Amino acid sequence: MLVKDFVGRPGVALDTVKPPYVPPPFAAEDGGDQVHTDGGKQYMFFRHTVRDMPNAIEKEDLALTALRSYVVDGHIYFVAARTPPVGAEDLPFPNLVLLWAVGVSPASGHLIGCRCVQACHNLGD
Repeated sequence: MLVKDFVGRPGVALDTVKPPYVPPPFAAEDGGDQVHTDGGKQYMFFRHTVRDMPNAIEKEDLALTALRSYVVDGHIYFVAARTPPVGAEDLPFPNLVLLWAVGVSPASGHLIGCRCVQACHNLGD
């Protein structure tokens, strides 16, 4: 499965070390593709709020924490890409959302991480 014509967010340089998360105005209209480094704005790993802590901090999923421990400087890139739209012309929506969480292996210099595919129900926005 290929992602045709990756459409990133306007004004976000993809050649930066820490591309920010920029929420889409409406993912079905702009393609909704994105590369970012904000672990709180990813949709692969469980995120929950620890309500007993001051300021209701978010606690990271153990799997994401484990992945961070295996990559250089704990730096993870989150990638979301939508397949070409399907549906009515006046209400197109992506068929699938492809998600990756990857970082650089200190042992090999290769990307390591995980991926998932989900049916688009506005979950990847």
